Amino acid sequence: MTGAALNGFTVELGTGIGSGFEAFGAADAPVSFSFDFTAQPNSSGLSSTTQFPFGLFGDADDSPNFLLDGFFAADRTGFTLDQTATTLTSSGYYGDYFSIFGDWNSQDDVPQGLFWDFDDDAETDNLLMAWQIGEDLWELRRDVGETCDGAACTFGVMLDSFVTGTYDEIVAFLDRGGAADPWVDIFGADAIEDLANLNLNYALRVGDVGELEAFTIRTSAMTMPSVAPVPLPAAAPMLLAALGGMAALRRRRRAAV
Repeated sequence: MTGAALNGFTVELGTGIGSGFEAFGAADAPVSFSFDFTAQPNSSGLSSTTQFPFGLFGDADDSPNFLLDGFFAADRTGFTLDQTATTLTSSGYYGDYFSIFGDWNSQDDVPQGLFWDFDDDAETDNLLMAWQIGEDLWELRRDVGETCDGAACTFGVMLDSFVTGTYDEIVAFLDRGGAADPWVDIFGADAIEDLANLNLNYALRVGDVGELEAFTIRTSAMTMPSVAPVPLPAAAPMLLAALGGMAALRRRRRAAV
């Protein structure tokens, strides 16, 4: 966690950590980024991709797991990547993240959101309903209720027209008439932590490792530290699928009443 907004990153393969890191040469790397793998989303046709979380950016029609579109936009967003055999380097944004928030927010930078604890269950995520756009000025993008597709239903309804107001006015709007079972009228503000979380999807190809006992995946993003060496598997060569989650200090905090 850097504590500052990031404008990009590089992921490198090599050995050693810190000042002792030595990058693999692309021509003879025993471990390399696979070009044969197809990363999520499968429709991308790319072997390495990034995406910010679907609950914030995504079209429900494109996913079997969601009935609500992303809170901020229906289009996915993330960093585009330049890939070589031994490096992944971000090369700007696709989608709306940068146009709304600027550079990749740290946990300290993300705006506040208004969350709905629709089931009064600490084990489930609360639903983002509104976000703060000014001093005591909030924008409501979802309403209480249910969105259904056949027999499948989920809590929340996307609004066609956004509602703005003070925090108290937005809560009063959501709680108009009082929520009835099975809905629980608990609303509270908290940081929109997923704006600091980025999914990085890739695969590694492990070739002839010889006497090599470990390798390092080093991520550099401003002041982002190196990571520890990764032990090699006992059997090689093989294709090692790797799902890298670039999310600093991911925690799920519950909305306060």
